[in-house]
Amino acid sequence: MEPLDSPVDGLIEIDGAGYYAVPNVDQMPPFFMSVVSDGDRWMFISTSGALTAGRHDAAGALFPYETDDRLHQAAGKIGPVTALRVGQRTWSPFRDQRNAPVRRNLYKSVVGDVIIFEEDHFDLGLTFRYRWSSCDEFGFVRTASVTNRGTEKVAVDLIDGLVNVLPHGLTPAVYNGMSNLTNAYKRSEVIDGRLAIFSMEAAVVDKPEPAESLRGSVVWSMGLEQAALTLAADAIGAFEMGSPTDLVSRVTGKPGAYLLSATIDLEAGATESWRIVADAAQDQVDVARLHKLLTDSPNMAAEVDASLVEATRHLEQIMAPADAMQRTGDRVATAHHFSNTTYNVFRGGVPLDGYTISRTRFAQFVHERNRAVADRHTGWLDTLPEEFDHGRLVSDAETLGDAHMVRLCHEYLPFAFSRRHGDPSRPWNAFS
Repeated sequence: MEPLDSPVDGLIEIDGAGYYAVPNVDQMPPFFMSVVSDGDRWMFISTSGALTAGRHDAAGALFPYETDDRLHQAAGKIGPVTALRVGQRTWSPFRDQRNAPVRRNLYKSVVGDVIIFEEDHFDLGLTFRYRWSSCDEFGFVRTASVTNRGTEKVAVDLIDGLVNVLPHGLTPAVYNGMSNLTNAYKRSEVIDGRLAIFSMEAAVVDKPEPAESLRGSVVWSMGLEQAALTLAADAIGAFEMGSPTDLVSRVTGKPGAYLLSATIDLEAGATESWRIVADAAQDQVDVARLHKLLTDSPNMAAEVDASLVEATRHLEQIMAPADAMQRTGDRVATAHHFSNTTYNVFRGGVPLDGYTISRTRFAQFVHERNRAVADRHTGWLDTLPEEFDHGRLVSDAETLGDAHMVRLCHEYLPFAFSRRHGDPSRPWNAFS
């Protein structure tokens, strides 16, 4: 994806997909966005770049689960952070730089599962951009790039990565209540190459008993093959002061960080890109499987690309039965309709398999709702096919002469994909 020469407000196309462009986003007050997914992955992100994201619910967060007002002020402190140096001049994209000669633009996909941040530095002739997307197989994927928009070759020193990565096992009630005391339990360690795991030394308990924490968050990267990796969060400050980056492969008692540092030579018009991938709630088997894949895969980038494409396709498939795919002559209205449908589905869900009923699931439902009715009609339940239409279920039940069974059949239509995880700025929405 190449930077746009003249960003315009409205719908544009990037890599064949529809996006809504918000140019000069730093000239307006910060606002909060949800980046959706086809599974249990959730992300809430500020236009400042700070974010919270994770799997399932707030207990599965990769970054601290903060409200929007705090995230607006947390650029470079929670989530992605970047600094670049050309000669003696240092540039820190997406962080507060008053009167800096930059332009910041934002692009969000019409489907709602991709968000792109872009900053142009006019004096340096560089564009820095990163894109958040996700997939079930690998978790959250951040694709970053630097483009030389000048006419001459330029050498760029950079440091880029993620800060305040949470280990799995800390809930908001614990780290918001205990604050930095939870740091005493944190352990960040490079397992091999550029694969790092962020875990707890032990579960947070106040009892003299063993309490192991058997899951962790993982972060790995590809691209920038010459890059060095450090887990020390203070490497950002050192870089901006012009000091060398210390390569730290194990950190205990401090918040987790994952930072790549490198020097790249960019020809005029050239782009250098890389990816940082993060996921939550990984156990030993998950980590071993990932390590083997990273070691054995001949083309890891292609596997990630395919998984991301499949995630978007699957999300569109989920929304299609709810009539999200309407088309009109007004492209903005079409995009708005898809977005409205998406959030309606997130609240209410869609039928799990259309009107196809699973005998096993239906029998379990009847047994849970009314055991006496289930016992009376055990034989009938056993004669039902494994899968059948909801209309047949109702018509067959009416022949039994049992009003309670008929009522249960009318009630039964399992929904999925509802009750998605709620916006942290509205605590009463903290459901999953």
